Amino acid sequence: MIIFKWLDRQIRRIKRKQRLGEKFTSNLTWRRFSTEQLLNLNHGIDFNNVDKIYEIGWCNGKDKYLGILKFLIKYKALNAIRYLDNTIEDGQDEMGFIPRGEYLKTYLWAMKDGRIFVQLVKGSFDTKEEEVEFEQDIKLINFKNINKRKLIYPI
Repeated sequence: MIIFKWLDRQIRRIKRKQRLGEKFTSNLTWRRFSTEQLLNLNHGIDFNNVDKIYEIGWCNGKDKYLGILKFLIKYKALNAIRYLDNTIEDGQDEMGFIPRGEYLKTYLWAMKDGRIFVQLVKGSFDTKEEEVEFEQDIKLINFKNINKRKLIYPI
């Protein structure tokens, strides 16, 4: 019975991916959670005007990596951001290895009015607090490789 439930869930996920045109996505619970967090961080943005939000990657929150991210954004090399995913520091507790310290999450927002911008959200695994660290509008971008990243919104 468990195998049938698992198989049914996989088929539903595949159909949802095809319907949304996604190459890679997180599960629905994570997308709802991420959208809720972004809604709380961005009070000034009308979510009725948001077309899509992609999570490009996570990296360490040190100033060094913030500078690298700003450089990559400036030169529209958003695909290279995923290579910074392994820079997050690990710690160990009784449960095993866990992420610790500060992190930066990179989101690409596409609005229905044509505006596209990148947003960096800085947070901490230790305190669970997040804030928008940096935001920059981007002109013309190739969405071919971006749509292989995690689609956060629409849910």
